[in-house]
Amino acid sequence: MNINIQNENSILASSHYDSCEDVVNDIFSQNKSMALFLDIDGTLAEFQIDPSSCFISKDILDLIQHIQQHLTVAAVTGRDLSSAKNMFGAIDLPIAALHGLLIYLNDQNQFSKHSQSELFQALETILNKDIQRYPELIIENKQHAIALHYRKCPELQQIASLIMQRLQHQHDQLRLIKGKYVYELVWNDIDKGQAIAEISHLLNLQNHLAIFIGDDRTDEDGFSYVNQMKGVTIKVGEGATNATYRFKNIDQVNFFLRVFLERLRDTAIPKHLEKYGEEHV
Repeated sequence: MNINIQNENSILASSHYDSCEDVVNDIFSQNKSMALFLDIDGTLAEFQIDPSSCFISKDILDLIQHIQQHLTVAAVTGRDLSSAKNMFGAIDLPIAALHGLLIYLNDQNQFSKHSQSELFQALETILNKDIQRYPELIIENKQHAIALHYRKCPELQQIASLIMQRLQHQHDQLRLIKGKYVYELVWNDIDKGQAIAEISHLLNLQNHLAIFIGDDRTDEDGFSYVNQMKGVTIKVGEGATNATYRFKNIDQVNFFLRVFLERLRDTAIPKHLEKYGEEHV
């Protein structure tokens, strides 16, 4: 595979963003076994007005499939499990869904911190009444969490925030998190840092170099945890972050995965998990 550095130069608008080569050099300089953790929306897939219309490009899916031959690749996402699995098509990989509430290793090994609750059905009923005057707002009931999207009309951000804040104040077992064009109510004890820690524990990856790529505020807990574990963290796009590195956009993530895969092939690092979960659960 030939990597044209000029391609990356065309992606980067300024020195504000880090070079894929520099990040890969840092990763391999640590001479450790690795595990790659990936957010989905805004990291692997472009945002769409309708979240169900989002997709991961075939190019990125092919890269992930090839990288899987060398090391564990896991998804850490706010999506529900069914939606997340659909994004990856035929690729089977560990998934921390709903910010880590559900951990999927394979069809035989799935774990949940909370049983499915009727609470979110009740919240959906309340939200449907609250947004009657705002048809541009979209409710997404994930069964274990509930989200209110305002990406169809960003001017409704404050309205969406007030609606969800009021619900959260009435349910102190939940916390309100803000993502890109969305507010979401999730269980208090759920975040992406804990999700990465749980997958690492279940798959015996605690001594591996964790690499986490994400783009949103909901990824910051993941960045903080991976930093604490002396891993590598990469923020995609603008905004304050705890991540060590920053990529400009999904195109640069794509380029990074290409450079990363080429280096994996050059160093012939063996895959440490032949089949997710079976040897370690």
